[in-house]
Amino acid sequence: MGLPSHTSHKPLDVAIYGSLKTAYNVSCSDFMVSNPGHTISIRDVAGIFGKAYLQVANPNIAIKGFASTGIEQLKSSIFTEEGFTPSLTTKIRHEKVEAEIPSSNNDPDEIDVTSDLSIL
Repeated sequence: MGLPSHTSHKPLDVAIYGSLKTAYNVSCSDFMVSNPGHTISIRDVAGIFGKAYLQVANPNIAIKGFASTGIEQLKSSIFTEEGFTPSLTTKIRHEKVEAEIPSSNNDPDEIDVTSDLSIL
């Protein structure tokens, strides 16, 4: 699924990233309080981020984020067999045309399709 770049409310922006930013900032603050005089290095980032991510990442939150922007899960129960009936016309037509073509003639160049246009 793709969303246009100008879309103002993207599902994960709404549901996950704002909370993740807040949780990451809290984790950074906790790290600095726990390690006075120690700056956050590249080796510390994964652990700090992991702690924040585990607090925020939840499938239910992501689903709610999609729903809040108007994108909902597919509900296959809303489709019925009757809804697919219009697509059957091409199938019926195809079978009818095949039934009208003589089976003894296997060369498509030799089939005279103009002789009986009523099958179309």
